Amino acid sequence: MIDFEISGSRVHSLICRNHKVFSADYFIAACDAHHFYISLLKGKHLDRAFKKRFDNPQAYPLASSIYVGMRLEDSLTDVPQTLNFPVNSFRINSRLIDRLTITHYSYDPSFAPPGHSVITCDIHQFHGEFDAWNELYTERQAYQQEVDRIGKQVREAIE
Repeated sequence: MIDFEISGSRVHSLICRNHKVFSADYFIAACDAHHFYISLLKGKHLDRAFKKRFDNPQAYPLASSIYVGMRLEDSLTDVPQTLNFPVNSFRINSRLIDRLTITHYSYDPSFAPPGHSVITCDIHQFHGEFDAWNELYTERQAYQQEVDRIGKQVREAIE
């Protein structure tokens, strides 16, 4: 577990498992806010504005996403880096998906070999859908089948 040296509302140092200490003027938590406040800060330094939003998902729906990543044997140099387009509709949980947004990374040769690209598809979801995924995750085989089905649907829609 990592720990923090905190005084008031300011983090001064990060202490790693191996006891290495990092000090800085600023720390940016690049993780889920709930994980940051509850797990990392152990619930001791809650932000009131965050708590108000997190405790009221009807007024402040929590967004999450499904990311589908795939390799492509094409450089996509003639396609905009981000593209949103209509698709033959399919469902994820009870929600109808009729548009997809893809992003390709052809601009950076370190993502894929020459003549290839990596593309991602981001499908936004909200609290109820997250709950459905959480429940499905308890049935690992059904969860994996749904992940595979969505990956196939996205691939077919892009093709």
